This record gives sequence, C-alpha cells and structure tokens, in this order.
Amino acid sequence: MNSVSTLERPASGNVAPGGGDDRPPSFWARLGGRAYDGRRFVLAARAVVLVGVFGALAGIGTSSDSSFESPDSESAQGFEILEAEFGSAGSFLSGSIVFEAEQGITDPTVQAAMTELFDEVELLDDATVTSPYTSIGEQQGLVAPDGTIAYATVSISDTADEIRAAEIGEEHLDAAE
Repeated sequence: MNSVSTLERPASGNVAPGGGDDRPPSFWARLGGRAYDGRRFVLAARAVVLVGVFGALAGIGTSSDSSFESPDSESAQGFEILEAEFGSAGSFLSGSIVFEAEQGITDPTVQAAMTELFDEVELLDDATVTSPYTSIGEQQGLVAPDGTIAYATVSISDTADEIRAAEIGEEHLDAAE
C-alpha cells in the first residue's frame, strides 16, 4: 500500500519530482539564511550602528529650543505693539493669583490685603498684574458671579525665562497665604 498522509503533502500543488516545492526561496528566507550564516558579522554591524546612533545623539544633544524668532513677520510686529502698549501682554509666560473670601472679595480687609499683594508683585521688573479691582479686570470678568472668588493675571515680560517665571511664583506663594 502506497499512501501519503496529509502531513507529508505540501500545501501548494507545485510538487517537484523529488517531493520538494519547486519555488525558489523568498527574499526574506534568503536574507534570514545569510544573516544566520554571517551572524557574527550581523552582530558586529548592529553594535556599530548602535554606537553610531548614540554618538550622533551625543553630538546633536537632547535639548530642544522652543524660542520663537521671526523678526520681520507680522506676528513679531504684533508682539512689539503689545509690548509697547500693554507692557508684557505679548509674553507667553503668565500666571494667576486666585483667591476666595466667604465675606466677598469687595470686603475692605480682603481688598486691602489682595491689593497689597498685587502691588508687591507689580514691583518686580519682570511682572505685570491685572487686578480684578481695576476696570480692566472687571471687563475681563476676573470675578466669579457670586463675588466670593476672583483672580488676578500675572504677565511675565519677554526678558524673563521659564525659570524666572517659576521663581516669581515661588517668591509670592508664601505671601499669598
């Protein structure tokens, strides 16, 4: 009895007289075979590429520059106008001083304490405060409808960086409490 089991039969109908598949090996099979045959060379090549990539990263550096400079653009002219007319309104660095008073923010003691804090922050060369007690603050809606919560915006000048902005916030955190 001469029978062939299904396990011995190839999936394709292309059976060579010797019982093998008559198709040539695929590109990936040939590549895998060459990589296996030259495995020491492949390992060394991978190490060289890895060292090259890390060397390039070390040369380039990992810090990124988020500065925005386009001196002759309309945007730059707009920022110059904002700086000239509104102080540091053209800066991308800003913060808020949020406060709450159960008796209302218009209570004389609350208003005096907060105005004193705003004036202290305003003394810094790098900061401009928009108080909720000013007409601009009222127009901007810096006071909650119930009158118990308000905030002031603090704009940081373009000459200060993120570190200086953080220092300004930390310096006045204790005073705010």
